[in-house]
Amino acid sequence: MFKKRIAVKVKRQHRYLEINDIMYVESDKHVLNIHLKDSRVIQTTEKLSELEKTINSKRFIRCYQSYLVSMDYIKDAKTDFILSNDIRIPIRVRGRKEIIERYHKYYSAERMNDHL
Repeated sequence: MFKKRIAVKVKRQHRYLEINDIMYVESDKHVLNIHLKDSRVIQTTEKLSELEKTINSKRFIRCYQSYLVSMDYIKDAKTDFILSNDIRIPIRVRGRKEIIERYHKYYSAERMNDHL
């Protein structure tokens, strides 16, 4: 896994986060909650679309208007993504099949890379 950091604005200061540590991002009104693998939640007022561009990684998937999820932490996908910490993230109805297919393709590629 590569190490890449991003800067997010938190109360007029920049906070640097490892992309590998981000499980998912949830947009709630005008606040983004960045959920990290160590259970911390970082809040910022950046827009989800801007953060998605900043992250710029194929491992993240926009499965709903308010969610950006790291596929590295998904353990199951049906009508929701179930993450490794058992959090359920909704998958939008329109495009669900394509979203789940994209996850399965990513998961298969990652497993192939693990065996090389």
